[in-house]
Amino acid sequence: MSSSLAWRCRANSPGALSLSRNFAVLPNHIGRATTGVACTTNRHRSVQLRSSFSRADWVLMWRVRHDLLRLPCFGLMFVIFGEFSPLVVMLVDGIVPYTCRIPRQLRGSAEKAETRRRQAFRELETAHPHGVLSPRITPSLARKHVLRSLHLSGAMWDRLGFVPPGVWAIKGTLRMAFLEGDDKNLVEDGGPMGLEVDELRIACMERGINVLGKSESDMRTWLGDWLRLTAAEDLTERRRRITTLLMTRQEDWPQTRDFAVPEWHL
Repeated sequence: MSSSLAWRCRANSPGALSLSRNFAVLPNHIGRATTGVACTTNRHRSVQLRSSFSRADWVLMWRVRHDLLRLPCFGLMFVIFGEFSPLVVMLVDGIVPYTCRIPRQLRGSAEKAETRRRQAFRELETAHPHGVLSPRITPSLARKHVLRSLHLSGAMWDRLGFVPPGVWAIKGTLRMAFLEGDDKNLVEDGGPMGLEVDELRIACMERGINVLGKSESDMRTWLGDWLRLTAAEDLTERRRRITTLLMTRQEDWPQTRDFAVPEWHL
């Protein structure tokens, strides 16, 4: 309100000036109230966004990332081999996006993974009979074993007898991060019982659980055991529990949650 209008109000009515002052500050109150409502609305939307982010969204995000990283090599392969690309794809499934893999290729990949896992555990148990609690097992050795047992590193490195140091940073660390988030989302979404058979099979394979020749009931039981045995409020404790299961054959997993874990984790 202008000063001239305030002067006229004071001249005509003693209470007019106080009324004019109230109207003058009213926009400030409205602005603060509007800001408060906007902040409350934004917080509400943020809570809704977090609560609406389901396991399906989490898995989709990781699978899209997986496929996008492989698209350049996949496209280059088609440019080089042309019409022979479908034959080459069967030999190098590591560069093929998930959405382009055929059932025969998926089964072949599962067979390779379980064969490598058996061999990796055979060598680990021969050298370290006490398993993950053996004093001679180091985080470096454990990472090498997990890369093989989860079929993360190429089989070529098995024949060469070593694994490049950067492979764990590229693939192993990401798998651990995925499992930590996926376990949490699985529990919140109802556990193994809420998964379709195909998703159940993939979830088991991602954790090093054998699926070939296993029934749906068996897979749900194994995945349920994984979630039960690895659950922990403390992140470090959870990682140690995950490390213990990844370094132990699934047939030898502990029956109860009260089991020994190493002082280190992957």
